[in-house]
Amino acid sequence: MIQVNQVSFSRNKKPILRDVSLQAEPGQCLALLGPSGAGKTSLLRIIAGLETPDSGEVILSAQVATKGAFAAPPEERKTSMIFQSLALWPHMTVEQHIAFVERGDGETGKDLLTRMKLDGKEKHYPDQLSGGEKQRLAIARALASKPRRLLLDEPFSNLDEILKENLLSLFLEQVRTQNIASIIVTHNVNEAIEKADSMAIMVSGRIKKFWINKKDRIITRKEVLECFEEYRYGK
Repeated sequence: MIQVNQVSFSRNKKPILRDVSLQAEPGQCLALLGPSGAGKTSLLRIIAGLETPDSGEVILSAQVATKGAFAAPPEERKTSMIFQSLALWPHMTVEQHIAFVERGDGETGKDLLTRMKLDGKEKHYPDQLSGGEKQRLAIARALASKPRRLLLDEPFSNLDEILKENLLSLFLEQVRTQNIASIIVTHNVNEAIEKADSMAIMVSGRIKKFWINKKDRIITRKEVLECFEEYRYGK
């Protein structure tokens, strides 16, 4: 589980996040929507332990990860993050990416690459892969560390719709079968409505609307857009 309680964060005295609270359950995906500059990436980085908030707390699987002066280091959080840039290592082959982070228990790196349709590409470097293959490698690397949480910062934004659909379905399959709590940042309202289990809208560093277990009711695109515009323009 990912639980964020009243987190505020500033950079160079400029407020980025203001009293943010939300949660993502194991085996489910929370879609985080909002305009550019809303603070979505900063929130993911705080959850991952890459930034320290000014106040508030982050609780991961009932354990305090961030509170006050205490912040557990990223490597102890069992949390993987896939950046928009993917952040692949240009000097490492596909199999080296997996071996570098792989934990010994459970599925092997070889099996993971097969499931991600990267078998036969083990000796390839990132610049020898297609866009879709790079995305699958980023997902495979994230899963190889056997995380309990996955954070995705618009990783599919530059892909065509068919490839994006395939990769998103592949990602969600892993989230649900491996009981991983996940948050995905997206600008795609339809994608959030159709694929995610819960949704939140962030504007100017604040969570303005949060739907928990949205499958309990039907959320329409019109409802989301009206909510988004209301808070964005102060209507």
